Amino acid sequence: MNSEDIKNLLQDAFPSCRIEVTENQGQFRVLVIGEEFKGMTEVVRQQKIYAPLTPHITTGRIHAVTVKASTPEEQDAAKIRIQND
Repeated sequence: MNSEDIKNLLQDAFPSCRIEVTENQGQFRVLVIGEEFKGMTEVVRQQKIYAPLTPHITTGRIHAVTVKASTPEEQDAAKIRIQND
């Protein structure tokens, strides 16, 4: 699988979210930003994101993936912190 394949899988699962997928030597980083994560713990967010990816991880089509999920507000706050550092 490539970055675009993973993005399409996640876009189908999270149609209202912004999704970014990057790849470096077979290791994928996934960022999913959406209101639907509001009030969820980080573990629950990760479980939701891993759910559509798990069959592809199990078969080896996805070797290594790191996921991060946030709400738009959390993402904006993170950008502000980075800019102030």
